[in-house]
Amino acid sequence: MNKDTKDRIVQKADEMFRRLGIRAVTLDDIANNLSISKKTIYQFFTDKDALVDEIMMAEFTKTNQDCNHCKLNAQNAVEEIFLLMQHLDDDFRSLNPLIIHDLKKFHHNTFLKFNEYMHENIVVMISDNLIRGRTEGYYRLDFDIETMARFRMASVWLLFDQEVFPSHKFNLEKTSHQIMEMFLYGIVSPNGYKLIENYKQV
Repeated sequence: MNKDTKDRIVQKADEMFRRLGIRAVTLDDIANNLSISKKTIYQFFTDKDALVDEIMMAEFTKTNQDCNHCKLNAQNAVEEIFLLMQHLDDDFRSLNPLIIHDLKKFHHNTFLKFNEYMHENIVVMISDNLIRGRTEGYYRLDFDIETMARFRMASVWLLFDQEVFPSHKFNLEKTSHQIMEMFLYGIVSPNGYKLIENYKQV
């Protein structure tokens, strides 16, 4: 029963954070939405920081699973990117762009973990895809793997920068899709270009 209650709290908090941003949601809001007391939340989490941290750790696990799923189920590196775009589209469709800003400003320790995860895991995943694409003959040979991997990661951060892409003007899902697609066009060989056109028609 306790685990069920904790899972409900995490699920509801995650849903509300994604929709409204982290700062806008209080523990009282979460408790009221679940028809429980705030005291019940404190049975599982010492404070909001602890709740945010647990949600982000779960998000890291899910991201790894999604990336591995795309890698294992794609016939080639280009298809891997298209499968990943589908996952990102689903995630970004319901995600408030302010969430990273809130994380950095109000839950800095968790943000540092997030930043470390991006550098240690996402850069490696991108690099693996770039190496795969070259091996298959779908990516160009005239760029540096690590440079492009870090550039791609930086473009993900940029999506959440309110000075560059203010949320009242830019749709997160559409902007992410455009940036990913333009990155892919920039690294493919002629054979890879043909694959992009084929996958876009599916």
